[in-house]
Amino acid sequence: MEVENEFGCSDTSQGSIVPYPDPLPRFAHNDACLGEVVQIKNTSNPGLMNILKVSFDMDDGSNIDNQDSFDFYYSSPGSYNVQLRLRNDKNCVYSSTESLTIHDLPISDFILDPEEANVLNSEIDITDLSIDAISTSYWISDGSVFSGSDFKHQFLDSGLYLVKQYVESAEGCRDSSSKTIRIHFEVAVWVPNSFTPNGDGRNDAFRPYGAGIESFNMSIYNRWGEKIFGTVNGKSWEAIDELPGVYVYKIEVYDYEGIPHYMKGTVHLLK
Repeated sequence: MEVENEFGCSDTSQGSIVPYPDPLPRFAHNDACLGEVVQIKNTSNPGLMNILKVSFDMDDGSNIDNQDSFDFYYSSPGSYNVQLRLRNDKNCVYSSTESLTIHDLPISDFILDPEEANVLNSEIDITDLSIDAISTSYWISDGSVFSGSDFKHQFLDSGLYLVKQYVESAEGCRDSSSKTIRIHFEVAVWVPNSFTPNGDGRNDAFRPYGAGIESFNMSIYNRWGEKIFGTVNGKSWEAIDELPGVYVYKIEVYDYEGIPHYMKGTVHLLK
């Protein structure tokens, strides 16, 4: 360095200047689905400078100060320009901006038709109403699992069942929804009007048939009113030693709820 005064006198001096490299502000981040965590990590190289303050502008009105690593949740989907600012002990500010995306969720929805049914007519149509989903699957509390949008399902027993739909978007975001369906208990009893106990394996015995039958008691009477057969354990009448003709029956059917159902009529014994 050289200096000179107003009289023309001059002097020189020599020294050295050591330049400090600028800090390199950088940070790691991830895209996420709405409701999932965004992980922010400061990966800056401070060089030889003393960093006094680290600040993140999250582009949603939030600022995070003096944290090198943190989790953050956005409340709305969209693209956000996140800015990292570093301030050193010389009050110099260095910044870096990165863009991240918060993906919106698909919307799970479906309908059950009908919404209630009975066990004798228990086939249900399930129709997908989801939005922005590329993958759809279902779980039903009777143990059934289905992949795809629309399908039919038959319930084998009465009860209250849960049907749950799972959907996934092209970005890997997920949603689910549930509905319940009640399958009502129903009893349907059919009594044959004839049978042929000839040992051919077809219609060889007499008994009530149907759905919802837990057990039955049955009495058989001949044309003179004499009781010729009786059972309290659900045994069929085989009529091996009986003559052809018309017989009177009285049947007491118990359903799975223990409720009795009474039937009386005639049956033709054919040989």
